[in-house]
Amino acid sequence: MDKEPPLMFNDHHISLFFENLISAIESIRLHRLRSVLNVLGIVVAISSVNIINSLGRAAEMQISNSLNALGSRLLLVYSAPQRDIGGINRGTLTQRDAVALRRAIPNIERVVPQLSSSVRVVAGRYRAETSLRGTDQGLFSITPLEFKEGGVFKASHVRERALVAVVGRTVADRLFPNSSALGQRVRINNVPVRLIGVAGARGVGFAGDQNDFILMPITTMRQRFGSGLAEPDAVGLLLVQFSEKLSPEAAREAVLKFFARQKHISPDETNPIAVTSSEELTRATSAIIDTVQAVLAAIASISLIVGAIGIANIMLVSVTERTREIGIRMALGAQPSDIKNQFLTESAVLCLIGAIIGIILSGLILLAIRWVTGFSVTLDIRSAIFVLLMSVIVGLLAGLLPAQRAANLDPVVALRYE
Repeated sequence: MDKEPPLMFNDHHISLFFENLISAIESIRLHRLRSVLNVLGIVVAISSVNIINSLGRAAEMQISNSLNALGSRLLLVYSAPQRDIGGINRGTLTQRDAVALRRAIPNIERVVPQLSSSVRVVAGRYRAETSLRGTDQGLFSITPLEFKEGGVFKASHVRERALVAVVGRTVADRLFPNSSALGQRVRINNVPVRLIGVAGARGVGFAGDQNDFILMPITTMRQRFGSGLAEPDAVGLLLVQFSEKLSPEAAREAVLKFFARQKHISPDETNPIAVTSSEELTRATSAIIDTVQAVLAAIASISLIVGAIGIANIMLVSVTERTREIGIRMALGAQPSDIKNQFLTESAVLCLIGAIIGIILSGLILLAIRWVTGFSVTLDIRSAIFVLLMSVIVGLLAGLLPAQRAANLDPVVALRYE
């Protein structure tokens, strides 16, 4: 009969593992202060990496959601003004450009103009500094808003240059903390305006408060707040929604060619009109966040190296202090591999304890950030599991040299050590 192959792990190995584990915990308990000081580096490193990863992931999701809220199949067209020799600013976007663009490219569904400005809003004894954006009714088809009260302004409001506005939740709460903002009159830079809608909450994040805005008909804004515009019908931004028949790249190329003709830009000149798709913005912001995360995580990992050096140091001291104990164990039949495993286990347990404390600490800090700022951030579980495994590996590496030194001790010399 063929002999069964020996098992890699048997009851003896499991028993030795638990003995080493108990020994490691007992050693840490007997040297509590020294152990705490040496795992501080691990705690700082693990908590820092967790916080950086969680904040980065939450920021990326928040920015992505903000861009997705703009709508799908969307191009952002804006100017990078350049003056030619005649002094004419060919980078200025106008309402005429918006109309011509819509007519020139059949697969463009909507072109929505926007103007923006910082304003002061006053309602009785309350006031707020916020962003005023002028646009038309097409914006609500591209980026539908959820409304807490009221609704959007209509095409008739745009035609008649009506003094009406839609406000974000933050502005409404600042100006009317104890009552409804719907139907109220406010003064925007001393211009009386009636509020016809209050948008629902859209979240807060690294991209700023998404509820801090006022929307009004672009014709009203241009008439009442348009002093200093380069052209009477100037706009600051065009939101261009294209059909499914066009890819983002093809739509972008078509819009760039249109403005090259519209602004009389020769092929050897730099086009003063910039066109970016929402997908490009998402990729660009993700790349920036990933780069920043990587740099910060690398800096935080220095603490992990420092912690590993500290643990290696304490393990070397521990080998010296327990030389006689090692000699007795060897005299009783312990193999060098058993001694080595004992110290490797102790080193790994030290790092594991530091990692667990670091994960708990980072979770508490993230909860505090969420409570104070309202930013939707939670502990990244995948990151926590990854750094937990990494801490065990670091512990094994840090304990490798001390464990090897302990395993190589001469039993006779170790027994005589005082």
